[in-house]
Amino acid sequence: MKEFWLVIVVTIVGFFGLAALLLVPVWKFLLKEEQVAERWNESVKDHKDGGRSDPEKTDDSAETFVESETVTKGSI
Repeated sequence: MKEFWLVIVVTIVGFFGLAALLLVPVWKFLLKEEQVAERWNESVKDHKDGGRSDPEKTDDSAETFVESETVTKGSI
């Protein structure tokens, strides 16, 4: 076992080095895409809310229920 320690260490270091080489660019890309998605979500929220700063004050659940009820009655 004594003569294999160098091969084992080089293999482990090489494995983690290759994993880092391949995964770091993917990780950076995903972080960048997450930031873009958050900016896009904010712009969609602003557009949907008409520029309101507090979207919690609106009650969209009643409108959704009424719309789904209309669709259900119309399809019978």
